[in-house]
Amino acid sequence: MISRRGFILGTVGVGTAVVAGGGLLKAAENGVFSAGDGDAFSAWDAPLEGMQGIAAAGVLAANSHNTQPWKLRVGDGTIDVLGDNERLMGAADPRLRELHLSLGCVIENMAVAAAAQGRTTGVEFVRGGDHFARLTFAHGETDASYAALAEQIPLRRTNRGAYDVKRAPKPATLETLAACAGDGVGVRWLSSAGERDEFSALTVKATEVHVNDAAMQRDSHAWYRMKWSEVEQHKDGITIDGAAVGLIGTTMLKMFPPTSDAFDEGWTKVTRETHCATAPLFGLLVAGAADDRSAWVTAGRVYQRMQLEATRLGIAMHPLSQALAVRDRDLADGKRNEFADALDAYAGTGEVVLAFRLGYPRADVPPSPRRPVGAVSAQRG
Repeated sequence: MISRRGFILGTVGVGTAVVAGGGLLKAAENGVFSAGDGDAFSAWDAPLEGMQGIAAAGVLAANSHNTQPWKLRVGDGTIDVLGDNERLMGAADPRLRELHLSLGCVIENMAVAAAAQGRTTGVEFVRGGDHFARLTFAHGETDASYAALAEQIPLRRTNRGAYDVKRAPKPATLETLAACAGDGVGVRWLSSAGERDEFSALTVKATEVHVNDAAMQRDSHAWYRMKWSEVEQHKDGITIDGAAVGLIGTTMLKMFPPTSDAFDEGWTKVTRETHCATAPLFGLLVAGAADDRSAWVTAGRVYQRMQLEATRLGIAMHPLSQALAVRDRDLADGKRNEFADALDAYAGTGEVVLAFRLGYPRADVPPSPRRPVGAVSAQRG
């Protein structure tokens, strides 16, 4: 709970930023008073009922950079999942690992929502073209605990803020989360001080490499929404509100949006001082074999289910895959680098397909902008 002194200082700080930035009108235009509000966030309130409700659950899935790289075609008892080639991350995802993870998250969210309706989900993968998978739903017996996770779908957030480093999830909690893995994808926890320090150093170094790679940064920056008008227009991307930098910090950034160079410098700093320094532990999703795209999809489903379980338990999760992105950059060209070697040391004969931190957040975050089902609907060919 914020103290009286903290409230007063925060109010003064916000007031100073508003005045310096040009007044209340500009503050309103920049979304200072609109975190999580408006049409860009209405998808989070959509009912999860019927076939449209299952699709509505899909658009709320976790995904890389909030690119929302999907189209959905809702039929009578089926939903086709298509990749959206206009929403790929280019040089920041050269192997399309993040795309497969994101679509796996979509599938899992829809399967959970279907289970809450007493429907089972069959998944048929399609090879070639944009058509990725067809989900078939039928009424049948579903697992009650799995179906209950649907209540967490509209509550789930990716929390990029500070975590309580002194309060790590207990072993029993980690066992619950690890039970979400399977089908060739396992989870490894990095919880000792030495493991955390080693992975933190790897992540910070990879962030620096990422920042200095013009192509990777260009294709990452395409999804940063630093202006409120961009949030309202695109209904996607990483926003200032999602940075979870507190009331004063959020207000300052909205009133004085950072340049690309300033953002890059800040990303390295926040990775070191917040994302890594306040993480009580890290998690790695490991596939049994390298370059297995079906395992990438499974890993996405695992991660989405873990996030729903974590939401139920009051735990936050946040991907930290800079080392994987820099590894993939060179692997796509048939080369290896130090990040590939370091990640292989964690994976053994398999492959690390997703890295994340988890813990109890110090503050809640608003929802991310989302395109509603109508905006992602694909026409039948």
